[in-house]
Amino acid sequence: MKKTNAYAYSVIDNCGKYLLVKSKESEKWNLVGGQVKNGEGRLEAFSRESMEEIGLNLKPENGIFSKDYITREGNIKIKTIYSLELPLLAKYHPGAEIQKANVFSYEKVKEMYERGKLKQGVFRAVRNHKKGKTHKLTDFC
Repeated sequence: MKKTNAYAYSVIDNCGKYLLVKSKESEKWNLVGGQVKNGEGRLEAFSRESMEEIGLNLKPENGIFSKDYITREGNIKIKTIYSLELPLLAKYHPGAEIQKANVFSYEKVKEMYERGKLKQGVFRAVRNHKKGKTHKLTDFC
């Protein structure tokens, strides 16, 4: 039986630097977010994931892109990427699933991409956020 998996992530801008996380299961850096659970909306899933991963209940402000695609196995994946600005004095900390959480300059994120240190799609999302390529949140609900 084919299945559908949905994921919700966000580019988090912290005063011109980008918050990324590295899970305990991967050596690559990723955006904050994860899989949408049954009965959960994408915004709700992102808020839950941000609490689990960095200890903050965040609400996205804009959407960057949403893409549906079919995997090699024939399953459907829905990936939505939002954007938001982290409040200046917000204190984040790695949750139980997260090895590290850190902020990086755009230049450092680009270098990490070139060296293969990012999960697929992370640099594209950060670049689109930096260029202001965002959409109304209602387009992504």
